[in-house]
Amino acid sequence: AQPQLTPVLFEGAADDMGEFDKFVNANRFPLVSVFDPNTASRMFDDGRPLVFLVKERGADSDPAKLQTQKQLESVARKVAGEFRGQVLFAVTGIESPHEKRLADMIGIEEEEKLPAVRIVTSNPGGHGHWMPALKYKLQAKAQLPTEHELRRFITSFTLNTLEPYFKSEPKPEYQAGPVTVVVGSTFKQIVFDRRKDVLIEFYAPWCGHCRKLEPAFKDLARKLAGVPSVVIAKIDATRNEIPDMQIRAYPTLLFYPANNKNAPEEFVGDRSTENLINFLAEKATFKFDPQNLPQKKQRDNLEDGLLAEIEL
Repeated sequence: AQPQLTPVLFEGAADDMGEFDKFVNANRFPLVSVFDPNTASRMFDDGRPLVFLVKERGADSDPAKLQTQKQLESVARKVAGEFRGQVLFAVTGIESPHEKRLADMIGIEEEEKLPAVRIVTSNPGGHGHWMPALKYKLQAKAQLPTEHELRRFITSFTLNTLEPYFKSEPKPEYQAGPVTVVVGSTFKQIVFDRRKDVLIEFYAPWCGHCRKLEPAFKDLARKLAGVPSVVIAKIDATRNEIPDMQIRAYPTLLFYPANNKNAPEEFVGDRSTENLINFLAEKATFKFDPQNLPQKKQRDNLEDGLLAEIEL
């Protein structure tokens, strides 16, 4: 359904074009718009932060879900007028292709209960393939936020007192191969462990260079499996977000030494197993001999080998 349009009166001076332009820009969208292929580019080009009301799957056809969505939109309209010119409100879903792309960008999880509310703004440190947006998640006491909760949420955003929400895949139940799989929620625990020298690959599933690196990276992890102070890890940078991290290309290999976690060093050069081992031997806080690598216990090697065959 298209949003209801209500005329807005300009009360400024007729010859004040600056104020008139501000008035037009502030009111060029309805209080609550619909996010679709026709409005998407105009909304993002506008530059204002976006408040997305994400409806449940089937909300347009299920009477109960539709009623819930109408209640959320009614709450939003009561609040939206107070923030005209500051943010834009829009309704979106999770079913059509453009909605699915948006849902992925704003961090709507598959298991997340809907409807949900997100504030989205551009990320100055991001780009098209790495955290293009900063996201803020409304935590309401009930599934349907109250007018007070929505108003307080947006007010906190405008006052810059909200913490962004960062995407994370679920924590792996077990490590299924020689390379340690890191997700957003485990990044600090694993990578910032001061007992470990950590080399981590930031990759994208669609990246050909990442696939080309995979055999050497697995071989590296197997050969260093007997060095307990070294962790060889990887993270899907398209599905996990790390605060204050800037990744410009895939794959990116960052080394976090045990004695200086705040200054990772990017590995640049030929990504052969031998070169990577020599790099780690030189840079590691806890030294090891690259020419005399200790062997992991035979049982562990067998497990790694078997599990590695099914590693995705």
